[in-house]
Amino acid sequence: MAQGPNVDIVLSDPYKLPLRDGFADVIVSGQMFEHCEFFWLSFQEMVRVLNPTGYIFLVAPSAGPYHAHPVDCYRFYKDSYPALAKWADCECVEVWQDETYLWRDLTGVFRHHPRNADGTSSPAALAEATAG
Repeated sequence: MAQGPNVDIVLSDPYKLPLRDGFADVIVSGQMFEHCEFFWLSFQEMVRVLNPTGYIFLVAPSAGPYHAHPVDCYRFYKDSYPALAKWADCECVEVWQDETYLWRDLTGVFRHHPRNADGTSSPAALAEATAG
């Protein structure tokens, strides 16, 4: 959002990534969604730029004190990530929560739905995508 050390890209629109469709093999987002007013739009962009065989790793708090930077809008529970995946038409592969830490961080792993050659999803496409 702002120029600084180790910042490669400053977004002009926080909900549009300047990357082509399918660009990224792995996307990692940590402790950002609680500060994002429209986190679902950011997630939708992550799914758009994700390679068809790539993964998104998302970490966001389920608890913890208010800490605006500049806003603090949300906390996330275990049902949040499958619901987000359903909305963005992708798959939530795994969800786990750190119960030992103040923020009770929720971690999720996401990927595109495995697709057949015609673009439809099926159990066979899922089996092929997860084989090996």
